[in-house]
Amino acid sequence: QSLSGRLVFLTVPCTEYRPTERNNNSSSSNNNNNVESSTVLRALFTYEPSEDLYNPCREAGLEFQVGDLIRVLNTKDPNWWQGVKEMEAATGLRPRQESARSLAGIFPSPDFQRRRQLMLSMAAANAAEATVDASSSSCCWRCQRCLPLKRFGIRAGRRRQDNRYAPADLSARSSGSSSTSGESDTEADVVIDDGGGRNGSNSRKRHRVGSSRRQKRRHRRRFFEPQALLQPQPFRRRPLVLVGPPGVGRHELRVRLIESDPARFAPALLHTTRQRRQDETDGIDFEFTTRQEFQRRIREGGHFLETGQFNGDLYGISVANVISVVESGSVCVLTMQPAGLRAIRRHPARLMPYSVFVSPPPSLNGLRALRRKLSPSGAEVAPEDSDADLHKLIDLSRRMEESCGHLVDRVLVNTDLSASVAQLVGMVTRLEREPQWVPASWMQPPAAAAARLAGSEIADTAC
Repeated sequence: QSLSGRLVFLTVPCTEYRPTERNNNSSSSNNNNNVESSTVLRALFTYEPSEDLYNPCREAGLEFQVGDLIRVLNTKDPNWWQGVKEMEAATGLRPRQESARSLAGIFPSPDFQRRRQLMLSMAAANAAEATVDASSSSCCWRCQRCLPLKRFGIRAGRRRQDNRYAPADLSARSSGSSSTSGESDTEADVVIDDGGGRNGSNSRKRHRVGSSRRQKRRHRRRFFEPQALLQPQPFRRRPLVLVGPPGVGRHELRVRLIESDPARFAPALLHTTRQRRQDETDGIDFEFTTRQEFQRRIREGGHFLETGQFNGDLYGISVANVISVVESGSVCVLTMQPAGLRAIRRHPARLMPYSVFVSPPPSLNGLRALRRKLSPSGAEVAPEDSDADLHKLIDLSRRMEESCGHLVDRVLVNTDLSASVAQLVGMVTRLEREPQWVPASWMQPPAAAAARLAGSEIADTAC
């Protein structure tokens, strides 16, 4: 009931403003992943402050979803940063019904969130042999900081002789002991109670989380992605990538979009090892090649963004053909899997794709109606589907969205093909007329982007 201490109020002007451009050559004195105040970050995870027992003031927490834009206002605290949701309606990204600008709040820093994720990952990996024994725990049973870890049979390492839990094990290291490379920040001592000792005593195993390079690569997850403002480029339009599970109408949307305005939208010519038919022309319908040549290009790497096999024949989307469409001034429309989306985002050609996840209707009746509309024109799927098949498709879509949702710019629920095509046209129109937030690494020279990737925990494209 009684509170003591200093209460700091942060005043944010309510007037509209344009984000200031950052100087890529300027050096930052901040030790928190080289993130400066007024930096815009894209959240790659969902955060609910009311459910975070570690938040020192949950009422002042900043709630956000995957893909939300956060303008960082203060990074002095190593564990909790201050920020405000960037106005997204002006950029055309995920327009909201709520007020254009939310109040400032605190959210976990990348270091703190990574340490917490590391500890939970270690606990989940040992969940089969780890047990929870609250009665034998030296920590109080109602300790809010230990409750999330006790669920997985995990406790933080002790620092004092009085055996009290030390929350600093989850805290970021001080600036004096922080590593410039960002590698040692992933290490933390974790004590896992096996609960298998004699007479009910707990045997303990101490692990160094992230002590090996393999563990560092495994848990080197990105939680935020720095953003930069990309101005419209009239003569270089961004490729439009449609991602999603098979059978939701991605290919039909691509065909209808291209047919609606062939001068504006164009496909990328596919490479294939299939035999050319009499009515097909090499270089117009497909680029025909031999299987040996196709496989040689795959081994060399860098030629294809995505490859696949159908009826024993190989197909591939080449980087050169996508660049050719982009340089012609048209919008290159592609249908890809998540692996292909990661490849086109990472490619040194800086294609800067705008990706849309095509999701099926949430109801079985809506999905069944969509599949019936798709079947006459080409048949991504069979005309009749059981409820079990439809449930599998909805579940597959949900899992795909969870795994690659942080890579897409918009989610399109394809309930009606004509309405979905109109929405895609509207998205492309906004791309041509309004500034858009894109990963900051896309706006940097290749050398600067590589250096930033090597020295920062959150500064790459989060692929």
